[in-house]
Amino acid sequence: MTSTPSEHQLRIIDGALLSAKLIKDASEAAAVLGPLKVTAGLVITILETIRDVKTNKEDWVTLGEHLSNQIKDIHDDLSRCPTAPSTELLLVVNTYEQKLGNILAKVRLTTGRGRFERYLHSRMDKEEIGTLRRDVDTCWKDFMRKITVQVHEAAHRIEEGVKNVETSVDAIGDTSYIAKLVPFPSATGADHNTCLTGTRTEVLDYVRQWVDYQNPTQVCWLTDVAGAGKSTIAKQLSGEWKTEGRLGACFFFNKNHPDTTNKQAFCDTVAAQLANNQPQLVPSIVDGIKAIGPVLSVCPFEEKLEKLVIRPLKDTAVVLVIDAADECEERDRNILLRNLLRSLTQATRLKILITSRPERDITELLGSYRSPTDSLHDVGLKSNQHDIGIFVKHEMEHLVRTGKLTAEEVTQLANRVNCLFILASTACKVIQKSLRPRSRLQDLMDPKRNSLGDINKLYLAILTKACQADQDGQSTDSEAPKEVIEVLQAILAAAAPLSISTIDTLLGSESTGRVVEFLASVLNVRHDGTVVILHPTFREFLEDRRKAGTFHIDTAEAHELMAKGCLATMKRELRLNICRLESSFMRNKDVPDFEERVSKYISGQLQYGCTHWLDHVTKSRERWGEDGGTAVLHFVGGGSPLYWMEVLSALGKVPKILRDLQEVGSWYSEKKLRNKIDDIKQFLIAFLTPISDSIPHIYISSIPFAARKSYIRQEVEDLFPKTMSVLTGCSENWPEPPQEWRGHTGGVSSVAFSPDGRRIASGSLDLTIRLWDTETGQPLREPLRGHTDCIQSVSFSPDGRRIVSGSGDKTIRLWDTETVRIIIPTWSPNCIRLRICR
Repeated sequence: MTSTPSEHQLRIIDGALLSAKLIKDASEAAAVLGPLKVTAGLVITILETIRDVKTNKEDWVTLGEHLSNQIKDIHDDLSRCPTAPSTELLLVVNTYEQKLGNILAKVRLTTGRGRFERYLHSRMDKEEIGTLRRDVDTCWKDFMRKITVQVHEAAHRIEEGVKNVETSVDAIGDTSYIAKLVPFPSATGADHNTCLTGTRTEVLDYVRQWVDYQNPTQVCWLTDVAGAGKSTIAKQLSGEWKTEGRLGACFFFNKNHPDTTNKQAFCDTVAAQLANNQPQLVPSIVDGIKAIGPVLSVCPFEEKLEKLVIRPLKDTAVVLVIDAADECEERDRNILLRNLLRSLTQATRLKILITSRPERDITELLGSYRSPTDSLHDVGLKSNQHDIGIFVKHEMEHLVRTGKLTAEEVTQLANRVNCLFILASTACKVIQKSLRPRSRLQDLMDPKRNSLGDINKLYLAILTKACQADQDGQSTDSEAPKEVIEVLQAILAAAAPLSISTIDTLLGSESTGRVVEFLASVLNVRHDGTVVILHPTFREFLEDRRKAGTFHIDTAEAHELMAKGCLATMKRELRLNICRLESSFMRNKDVPDFEERVSKYISGQLQYGCTHWLDHVTKSRERWGEDGGTAVLHFVGGGSPLYWMEVLSALGKVPKILRDLQEVGSWYSEKKLRNKIDDIKQFLIAFLTPISDSIPHIYISSIPFAARKSYIRQEVEDLFPKTMSVLTGCSENWPEPPQEWRGHTGGVSSVAFSPDGRRIASGSLDLTIRLWDTETGQPLREPLRGHTDCIQSVSFSPDGRRIVSGSGDKTIRLWDTETVRIIIPTWSPNCIRLRICR
């Protein structure tokens, strides 16, 4: 038995330590070496502990040197690999780390023994060292086999890629078509984190196997309650599959980004990702864009999905990830899911991972695809308790290391958070952000409040504390609740995430930064400076009067607040030639520094206000009422609409505003207001191209040729006396819709107005039903076909989403006006004529 280490052994340990530390530093600097960070750290700890070993010193030193050489081999092979480690390879590394953990536990046990105990265990330790070495050798060999396979596969893919260069070159010529797509970066899950190592292993392994092996089921539905960690799992898997080249696209629905809460953004976003992640699909996607033609932006959803997504995926094995389907509007998610399920017969190699809460309509569609894994929040499952424990200890590690909390206190917290990840995450953030973490932890642990047993009670405690705190976190009697409520109203009602300064300007306040700081456990300031709600459960809490009490947010009131802020901002900041353009001879896009001018002269709050004020006015109409109409009327008078159009032109938002004007104009009874809104709409329609292309031509080309009785022309003509005058040819009024609408090839037997007055449905002897736009007289979409005899009666449902038709073929059919499809089996009553009662 050696009593003191030799200098030779120390030199071996120091050399091995230096090698391991260099590998750890390299793993932190290179993404492909990331998996080695934990592994190298464990080897370093083992080597440092071996310094203090007294028994079998030579055997331990030899093992330590052996481990250092092994991770050097792993490092070298990973560095040479042309692709990131596969999931299978990462699992081997995880197993290797577990074996290292066993070695560390053993060597620590050895250093803690007394001299006599060391003597008794000497022979037994020698045998165990041999066993431990054989275990890590088995893992190391497994890694070497798998890394060799991965290198060969990567080389094969590179070879295949070279063969496809000619095809790719052709696709490069089609990049202009891909650029026509309008993807939404906010739908890619940037707001979500990935899983911590060692957590959610059961469900991750199940989904990996579902993709990896020849599982015939094309859809996997992962469902659980809000806050159980579904989005984190989706982000983890989509990242893995992207690294492995298997990911087609991912789409994360998110109420923080209203544009991603409906189906409209889905096709463009997914198609753009497919083109990026799977370049071999570019020609097929371009073919789809060409087939749709110039109406790409208004193409019906079903046609877009078919031509841009399903057809390109017909013979391609990829995975689509759709997260938080419950955060998509119910009608839209039904259309999306039904069409995706229907498409599986065409795209037979496509696999789709869908996560959502178990909403009734989603369960009806996806119930048969439900993942068989256990509930992610079941308190009775040890795996859930284990995962929460790892998460809480990870989040509280800094506070324990700095002595602000003890490991025992952190364990108590982990045991109290009821196995719900959002509850654990929020509680950890509350404690981390507190100036007195131990005191805050004790408040949360108070059994009388039960803050850690119910997420809604935790939210209530957070808001109550925020309203009682001053800048030093001390209790105060100031009128904080009003400030807190207004900031939360702005964040909830915002049509796009806003920065703290923008919220302050819209509210006429200076308190947003302070409120966001106090509510840092439930609000998140993103990398671009915008503020969003961390989890949808907090939004749902605020919108539920029973749960939130005095903190309840009335959405109509919130939209009224934002509408007033937008109108005030536009009144204050809009001006003639806002971008300070020197010439009218260039289009916006041809001005060399146009983007810089937009950023410099059009503030964030003005960009937001000009783009979204109509949204807020529409959503607050029932609360704001005629007072809102008066405010809108005041804005649309004089030159303000033209200055507003300048900003819309600069931002490329004219088409969006046309749709919004139609919505807001239909809600006010005051004739003068309705006429002025209609005049603005007609002005934009008539001069859509010059207004969109060039700010100066709003004045130079549009005003002189506007209808003589146009409100806009009459109110601003005298302000621009140097513009040209058109002596003859200008009409007195805007053109009326065509008096005759043509399209049917047989007699028209029945017509009906939609409830909002925007559409007309017509039934004909040519066996079709057509939809028409009442403003333009133009047909909408393709004719509805299905009856085998003349249509004798048509009528809209009260919500305008359905059309029912009766025919001479003695059947009644029900149609979806969005999808232009029959949505239920045909009825065959004896009657012919019918009417829907309202």
